[in-house]
Amino acid sequence: MSPATLTKPLPVYFIGHAGVGLLFNESENNKTVQRNLRAIGKEILAIEPRPKAIITLSGHFEAGEIHGPGPIQHDFVNDFHDSHPFVYEYDWPHEDAVDLASYVWKHIVASGTKAKRVERGVDHGIWLPFKIIFPPERPLDIPIIQVSTFHGYDLASQIHLGEILEPLR
Repeated sequence: MSPATLTKPLPVYFIGHAGVGLLFNESENNKTVQRNLRAIGKEILAIEPRPKAIITLSGHFEAGEIHGPGPIQHDFVNDFHDSHPFVYEYDWPHEDAVDLASYVWKHIVASGTKAKRVERGVDHGIWLPFKIIFPPERPLDIPIIQVSTFHGYDLASQIHLGEILEPLR
């Protein structure tokens, strides 16, 4: 479906993930966050027509600091190191969309922004909340495309990245 046939832009969500304890800590605060995240998942799965993909932005592998300038795209990575080693046994099945990811990358580059494609996992800033948002009994059936934010505290660059991606809504 082309953007011209939509009656309104697809929604944008800000989803903070807290710590990995959100997955297993049974505190009342965590239960509240989990309920709120699951409600977002129900909203996303109810979107009609179905989105071709979900573009996510995360600052965990920021462009610039690790890979040079420009946004970077990822696949799944469980990156908790030694803080909670049992979490390495967790999984979050998801789809990716190589052709759509390439389209997003080309769109970013066409805007005049330096960007490169990197094959690595979807970082925990994405899979941790999405594991709660889309539990096994209600899995996500829409591909994920992850784009990094820019390294540093230049708010104008982050806002510009959002403006670049806005037409894809």
